[in-house]
Amino acid sequence: MSRSKFSIIAYIIIGLGVIGFISQFFTNPLTLLKSILITLAISILVFSIIYFLFLRNRSTSSDMRKYNKAVKQSQLKYQRKSKQPNRPQFKQPLQARRRRNKNAPHLRVIEGNKSKRRNRATF
Repeated sequence: MSRSKFSIIAYIIIGLGVIGFISQFFTNPLTLLKSILITLAISILVFSIIYFLFLRNRSTSSDMRKYNKAVKQSQLKYQRKSKQPNRPQFKQPLQARRRRNKNAPHLRVIEGNKSKRRNRATF
């Protein structure tokens, strides 16, 4: 079946549905309202059954667990910073200040073969 035939059939079905809805609305609106509410209730019931049986107990992937853990740690970190009371800042002498270690233990420089580098000026 070609695409144009499918779209024509779809428009015909939608048109018949609209005509039926309008005629039902003018002839018997109470029955229309009752059928809409019943359809809505059944669809909510079916969706909730599917959700509680299949979707709720689905375990998250390990990547998602790691991401959620990182988010929680980040939130805790920034909550602590924001909850600290504002203490007056006292200037400490230069010798008493702690110097930051420029060589962090988790970072390492890997020295390569620097003699093989090409001079960019020769290009």
